[in-house]
Amino acid sequence: MPQSQWDKMMKQCSALIIRGEESMSRACLSGIPFIWQAYPQTEEYQLVKVGALLERMKPHFTAEAFDIVEKAWMEINKHDKNSQAIQDFLNARSTLVPYFQSFAKSLQKNGDLCTNLMTFINKIAII
Repeated sequence: MPQSQWDKMMKQCSALIIRGEESMSRACLSGIPFIWQAYPQTEEYQLVKVGALLERMKPHFTAEAFDIVEKAWMEINKHDKNSQAIQDFLNARSTLVPYFQSFAKSLQKNGDLCTNLMTFINKIAII
């Protein structure tokens, strides 16, 4: 599916379960509640990446809401899956929206890479 079609479809969803870094970055910016399954790595090293993103998101959530997200994310990224944690996430998706939107807005404040790069290049007078 072309990326533009995926983006349109994603924006129509009330929750997402995504895999990989490109989809994760788009989900982060969407403000839609999502579960990210990182690509599996040896010795479950993907849990380090998942944990790092969760820590970045944590300040945007209440403790109760974050607990729901963290449990679902950690379970989907382990070999021993717990479908109850994922079901709890899906059941809570509408209450999680404001927290995911807060996280998305914090990322969007950074601006876009192209503009930031051109500003930097102009600032150091390369061109």
